[in-house]
Amino acid sequence: MARNQTTSFSIARYILFFILGILGIGIGVWILTADRRIAYDTPAPTTTQMMGNIDTAIAERIARDPCARDVADAVARMWAYTPDNVPAPYKELAQNYANETLPVAIHGNCNDVQFECQSGDIRRNCDPCAVSTGRMFAQSRQIADWISEQCGE
Repeated sequence: MARNQTTSFSIARYILFFILGILGIGIGVWILTADRRIAYDTPAPTTTQMMGNIDTAIAERIARDPCARDVADAVARMWAYTPDNVPAPYKELAQNYANETLPVAIHGNCNDVQFECQSGDIRRNCDPCAVSTGRMFAQSRQIADWISEQCGE
C-alpha cells in the first residue's frame, strides 16, 4: 500500500484530532474566562458587609478611649429608652436598610432561621432580622459620627 493512500482509519484519525483540538480550545477559553465570571458573579458589597468595617473601627476606639465609650453608651441608651430623641437621619438610615430593594438574591440565617431573598425583593419582607440589623447599622453610624464630633479624630 502506498504511503499517501487515504483509508478509513486515517480519516477517523483526522476527525479525532479535529475533535480533540476543538475540545482543547474550548477548555482553554473556559479557563481563561473563569476569573472574569467570578468577578462578574460576585455581588457588590452590601450595607451589611460595610457595617462590619464600621463596627470594628468603633469597637477599637471604644476599647481605648473613655470619651468614645461614654458616647457609645449614650447612643445605646437613646435608642433603647428614648427612640423619639434619635435624630431623623439615623432613623431614616435604619428604615432605608430595612426597606431596601435587593439588587441580588441573598441567603442567610437570622436567629437560627434560614431565609432566602430573591433579587427585587424588599429586604424586610424576606429577612426576619432586617429591622434589627438596620437599627444596628444606624446606631453604629451615629456612634461613629458622634465620636468624631465630640471626641475628635
